[in-house]
Parts: sequence; structure tokens; C-alpha cells
Amino acid sequence: MDTASDQADAESNTGEYTESYQVAIYNVLTNLTKPRDTREFTPYASVIGWWVKPGAEREFTAIFKLLHEAVVKADVPINYTMYALESGGKDAANFVMGIPRDNWAAMSPARRGFINLLDKTYGRNGAELIFKRFSNAMTSVSNEIYVLRPDLSYTP
Repeated sequence: MDTASDQADAESNTGEYTESYQVAIYNVLTNLTKPRDTREFTPYASVIGWWVKPGAEREFTAIFKLLHEAVVKADVPINYTMYALESGGKDAANFVMGIPRDNWAAMSPARRGFINLLDKTYGRNGAELIFKRFSNAMTSVSNEIYVLRPDLSYTP
């Protein structure tokens, strides 16, 4: 791919509509990912971003591993991909999770079910400790919904 001509095209077609932009490069954390059986895109995706306190990246990853293991052990019917920021992204989240969604109904929150899952896997005290450690490791979190626009997308 000729990145120079791609950059020139982007600048000439979107430059006047963009105040600024930043590049963030993420790495897939395969050991913390529960992928779908297909590579097809879903119409929607929930995207959660976590900003982690400086120096707490290992703690966050260790805690998320416990959460991931509970989901896998209980065979919860959810798929997700976990990413870690590798480079750039001055204001970008340190960790991002993408959850494919087939429809709006699939976005129904299951928070109580998740707490029960942790209680069953680690006991009430273990679940509370996990949430406390999780909260202490991060500074903020965001939740977004992405909508696939096939008319604006290139999918090989």
C-alpha cells in the first residue's frame, strides 16, 4: 500500500474538516480474548476503554485475566477482543475491549449476572477484592457503541 498517496488523499479530502488527529497503535491480547467463530463484522459493537494509572498496567492485566478466566470457565455466551495500547495515542485508552453485537437487544446490560459469575467463581470476598483492585488500577472508563457503515467500509 502506498501510504504517502493515502496520506495526501486523506489530507485533501478531510483536512479542512479535521482540527487535529492522533495515531494510536493497539496490540491484540490473545490470552485475554474470547473470539467469535467467524471473522464477519457484526452490525454493532460495544467498545469499552480503560485509562489505567501510570505503573498499574500489570495489575490491570492480572485482574482482567481473572475476569477472563471466570467467563471462560462458566462458558458465558459472549465474545470479545482485548487490546493494549502499544504506541501513540496521547489521550487514548490504555486498554480497549471490543464486543461484537448482532442487534440493539444484544447490548442489554448483564451487570448483575457478571457479579454473580464472579461470586460463583471466586466467592463473595474474592469478587469484592477483584472489583476493588480493578477500580484502584484505573483512572477512568468509557463506553461507546460503534455502528457498521458498509457504505463507508472496505472489508476484504
